Amino acid sequence: MSFAEEANDSTTDQRSDDAVHRAEEILEKYDRVMESSVKRYRSECNKRLMAGAIERKEESLARGCCLLSEQTGFGGTDGMGFSLLVRTRDEMLQWKHEV
Repeated sequence: MSFAEEANDSTTDQRSDDAVHRAEEILEKYDRVMESSVKRYRSECNKRLMAGAIERKEESLARGCCLLSEQTGFGGTDGMGFSLLVRTRDEMLQWKHEV
């Protein structure tokens, strides 16, 4: 289908909505798995030694979420990606502030 045909096709709206809904579901599952992984890693490693690395990884993750939001518009209207991978980033920040 050409872009012009797709723009005038009412089914593309539904397909787009379905794709966004599916992406939200996948990111929510990913966030829960990553949150669990961070918690487990924190309990099994030297918390103080790894706190700096976790801080850098959280900053990288935040930049990645921001870029994803800027490039796709996904993750809310703020354009900063604050609503993406919230649980994982919160767990990482708790670790950083704990030490």
